[in-house]
Amino acid sequence: MLAPPPCTFTVGPQNATFLAAGGSGSLVVTPSSPTCTWGASTSTPWITLQSKSSSTVQPYTVAANTSSSQRTGSISIAGQNVTITQSGACTYSISPGSGIFAVNGGTMSINVTAPSACPWTAVSNANWITVMSGSPGSGTGWVTLQALANSGAPHSGTVTIAGITFNATQNAPACGAVDVSSQVSVVRGTILANFSRTAYTQQIRLTNTGATLPAPVYLVLDGLPLSGPPCVGGTCGVTPAPPLTFCQSATGSSLIAVSLPTGAMNAGQTITMTVTFQPGAASGGVPPTWYTTRVFDGTPTQ
Repeated sequence: MLAPPPCTFTVGPQNATFLAAGGSGSLVVTPSSPTCTWGASTSTPWITLQSKSSSTVQPYTVAANTSSSQRTGSISIAGQNVTITQSGACTYSISPGSGIFAVNGGTMSINVTAPSACPWTAVSNANWITVMSGSPGSGTGWVTLQALANSGAPHSGTVTIAGITFNATQNAPACGAVDVSSQVSVVRGTILANFSRTAYTQQIRLTNTGATLPAPVYLVLDGLPLSGPPCVGGTCGVTPAPPLTFCQSATGSSLIAVSLPTGAMNAGQTITMTVTFQPGAASGGVPPTWYTTRVFDGTPTQ
C-alpha cells in the first residue's frame, strides 16, 4: 500500500499592515489534502489569535499601538511565519509654539514633526493671518503663515496646526502709524553745527525705495537721551517747524516725529532734511544722539 503524499500548505497573505488603531485580520490556509491538519501560534503580545472560523481560516486581532514607533510581530501558521507590521501612533509637535509678527506684517515658518504616514492640516483662526503654504501635509513638514500689516490696536490670534494651537501676536504701530522703514533708506550726515553744546544741526537724507507713501509721512527719531521736558516751547527747536508729535517707545525713551516737508513721498523720491536740536546737550555736555531712525506713514498720536 502506497503511503499518502506529504502535506503541504499555502498561507496568505504572507504580510499584513495595520494602522496604529489596530484591527482584525484573517489568514487563509490551503492544504494539499483535506486530511492535512495545521495549527497556529504567536509570541507577539499585541497579536491575539481567535477561534478558527473554518478549517482553512485563522482570524486574529491587532491591539492599538500607543507608541509613535512602528512595530513588527509574527504569526506561526502551518509551519510558516507571517509578518504583521503596525504603524506608530500619530503624535505631533510644532516649533516654535508662538511668534510675534512685525507691525508691517510678513511671513513666518512653523516646523511640524510627525511620523511619515500621519496627515495634518493648518487653519488660521485670525482674520489677519493667512496660511500661505504647507497645508494639508503629512509627516514632518513646514507651514508658512503670512500676517497683514497692523494699522490699529495690538493683535493676538491663533492658528491650529496639526491639532496644536500656535499663538501669534502683533504689536500696534508706534505713534499710531505704520512703520515703513523697510522701504525708506535713511542716511544721517555729520553734525553741521554745534553751538556751544546748546544746539546742534544734522542733515538727514531719506530715499523711498518702494511704492508711493501717501501723506502724512513722518521721520521718527527714537531714543533721544532727554532727562527733562522733551522740547523747548513745544518745538524742541526742530527744523522744519511742527507739527511734532511726542510719544513713548516700548522702552520708555522719547520719540520725536517730524513731518516730511513734502507731506507725501513718491516712489524713488529723495528728501533731504536739516534737523536742529535744542537744547543740544544731554548730561555731561554730550550732544544728544538716537539709536534708531524710522519712517512712519499715517498720523502719529500722542
